[in-house]
Amino acid sequence: MKVPLSLCQMSSSESYIDNIQKAEGYIKEAKDAGSEFILFPELFTTGLHWDVFDRYKAVCNEVEEQLSALAKKYSIHLGGSVLHKNKEGSFTNAFLLYDKSGECISCYEKIHLISLLDEDKALSPGKKLSTYDFEFGKVGFAICYDVRFCEMFAKYATSGCSCIFICSAFPKIRIEHLKSLLIARAIENQMYVVSVNRVGIDKIPDIGDSEYGGSSMIIDPLGNVETLASDSKEELVSHTIDLEKVTKTRSTFHTLKDRVPDKYHL
Repeated sequence: MKVPLSLCQMSSSESYIDNIQKAEGYIKEAKDAGSEFILFPELFTTGLHWDVFDRYKAVCNEVEEQLSALAKKYSIHLGGSVLHKNKEGSFTNAFLLYDKSGECISCYEKIHLISLLDEDKALSPGKKLSTYDFEFGKVGFAICYDVRFCEMFAKYATSGCSCIFICSAFPKIRIEHLKSLLIARAIENQMYVVSVNRVGIDKIPDIGDSEYGGSSMIIDPLGNVETLASDSKEELVSHTIDLEKVTKTRSTFHTLKDRVPDKYHL
């Protein structure tokens, strides 16, 4: 089954209002392009400004309501990571996915918080993986630093996922790491990897300026890069993925079946 989708490679300011207004323009563009999904980068409504998160915490619900309304207004699946207050009252970095009616159908809270940037001091970690079953197959979710932890993706693959949606704010200085890791995750798990990354600059407390490297990409289950955005400019990338490639790859090359995890010990 073929699925048309769009990746919105945008920068973010400290104004969530401006960021959502900018996002709406890209949503309209994606809808006009015939996309069923539009995905945004990590913390796209706020940026990684830990020092002003207290201000953002007060508007978490408002931000999510606005995103829900936009998904419904344009009748499109809308996903991306935002500052989120969960049922326990903790604030997390959460990948939310809204369906065409504006309902939030999946909430993945980032498990691996990057201590290098003090994310673990600013937010609480998630506790479990998240998937959603669409007509075209099961999708899993991940956020940025997660891509470095291959066990997570193996679990998604062995649980039946044919595609992973990843949103990131990956720095330009390590952008080749991101490309290599994404391709590896696609090859070793024989799945589509759909990744949208930030551009622009954030000033992170006690760290300094962090410039992001874009390079949003879609990789097929054989590791072929089907589309690749620039490493510096804002843009919307639209592309149609063919999930039959996953079925064909897994039926001819039995990597997942040949795993013997009970023997992976010393």
